[in-house]
Amino acid sequence: MHRVKILWMLTVVLTLPLLFVAGASTAYLLPINSDIGQVIEGESGTIESYAKEALTTAYTPEWVERYIPPSLMQGFVHTYDTLLASMLPVSTLQMGRAIHRTHLWEVPFAIIEPAYRWGSMVWMDQSDGRWALLSISISE
Repeated sequence: MHRVKILWMLTVVLTLPLLFVAGASTAYLLPINSDIGQVIEGESGTIESYAKEALTTAYTPEWVERYIPPSLMQGFVHTYDTLLASMLPVSTLQMGRAIHRTHLWEVPFAIIEPAYRWGSMVWMDQSDGRWALLSISISE
């Protein structure tokens, strides 16, 4: 009888975790990129998806108006115009998990093609609920 109890307890202990796994969602993790950290898909409405949208959109005057706050437009265009005109739109990229730093969000990214580059974008949540791009850095 003692042996049956031990076998029953052992069966419960070994199969109980399987019940939780079977009932869990099909969530998975994408790989870790050594330059940007955990790769994510970026759920709709998040800063990561907004940053991805900016990187996959052609750099035009409308792009500047949409993503750059009016007070920074002139300096931003002067600093990043040549870089963004040659780089955007990006077709193949990976987005990393955003890092919240006080009132700013840093969003890492990696451009896979045509040449591998990685960098980050710094965004600020404006009072009207929109995001404003403050800076972008790219390493090669």
